[in-house]
Amino acid sequence: MSKKRIRNKKIILASGSKNRQQALTIAKIPFQSIPSEIDEKSIRDPNIFKQVIKVARAKVQAIQSKYSGIILGADGVNICQGRILEKPNDLSEAVSMLQLQSGQICSFVTGFYLTNAQSQKSYSGVSETIYKFRILTGEEIEHYVRSEPVLTWAAAFSPSNSIALTFVDYIHGSYSNFSYSLPFEKIIPILQREKALV
Repeated sequence: MSKKRIRNKKIILASGSKNRQQALTIAKIPFQSIPSEIDEKSIRDPNIFKQVIKVARAKVQAIQSKYSGIILGADGVNICQGRILEKPNDLSEAVSMLQLQSGQICSFVTGFYLTNAQSQKSYSGVSETIYKFRILTGEEIEHYVRSEPVLTWAAAFSPSNSIALTFVDYIHGSYSNFSYSLPFEKIIPILQREKALV
């Protein structure tokens, strides 16, 4: 079976993440989103930095046999008080995650994997951003989980397109990683090297 070619699209995003799509759109990077639909939680590693790269690679490999070109996958998780916070399973878990982060210094880690079928080169990396939440009230948390799609976000929040931007006291590290789970400071040089950008 021949691989499909995406016309006028230089990059395939192996993800259905609205945040990552928004980031590429803002950065004016031509792309097409093709969700990999893998079971992310079945991929585990005792080293969280290795785990997020493994998940990102699995996303790419899930669609690599069907599409040619540059394919980019990414996976992000939050770490707070020694706990790894992925997407919550229900609203109750979302509340617990936000309570855990309230007033705390935490980190957001993204692993990415990019491959180019034409050059036959692959790249991977990790970015970590440290952040602190101000102290949140119980009413704020309850309102947030009932008014926002918290089950679609790691650690039950998104700082880029929801009221959670008011939760953040400060960040230290990559802004694009923290806000969109795409560390452009590492991905852009790779795309330039692969001549995927003008």
